[in-house]
Amino acid sequence: MWINGLTNKVDVINSIIDNIDDNDLATARDSLNQLKDIETDEELDGPSTVVMPVPDHLNTNTKLMEKIYAILDFWPMTIVVPIMLILILLGVYFQW
Repeated sequence: MWINGLTNKVDVINSIIDNIDDNDLATARDSLNQLKDIETDEELDGPSTVVMPVPDHLNTNTKLMEKIYAILDFWPMTIVVPIMLILILLGVYFQW
């Protein structure tokens, strides 16, 4: 986004308020029209991020990490760190 030198919505809105307070209605209207165009384009284009499905092998790793985090809540770190290293090595070796 770039409207009259401003790069985010909050700054643009504050600038519009300042322009109205200064009775510079032409600049305020111009900024509002540019903001409207940007918002309309974003609505037509859809979301800017695309959600990709997670492959099965990554889901398995996620389940393993959830188990590791559950262990972290229960056991002290002196026990967990060596176990995590072993699990990571096993995961790499067996491609979990």
